[in-house]
Amino acid sequence: MKEIKKFENVTETGKNFKELGISSTVYWAYQNSKEAGYDLIDFKDVIWEKDVKEIISTCRENEIDTITISGTYSGLLPILAEFEKFGCKVGGMTEIKSSSIDLATGKNKVFPAIVVNM
Repeated sequence: MKEIKKFENVTETGKNFKELGISSTVYWAYQNSKEAGYDLIDFKDVIWEKDVKEIISTCRENEIDTITISGTYSGLLPILAEFEKFGCKVGGMTEIKSSSIDLATGKNKVFPAIVVNM
């Protein structure tokens, strides 16, 4: 995964996400994806409709061109529509490695994910 200096230095600044102009949702998705060894930032947790604009802004400001969404929560379709409303292109499927380990195989679990281009 491409290292994002602004995200790597968050704890050193003593500032909160809002002061840094970073979406906390993007930050935690970045950290989780990095831990899992995934090349793209994957959103496995719930994205709230009210946070989509801030997520897009943070991604674009930090040259994040593509994300994935592997969350299977209800209400995902309106979230995807919100991404499209702000000029993103939702489409295509991929598979992502999770940080969770499959006890039967000892390998990272694999989940389907939706691709979103910023």
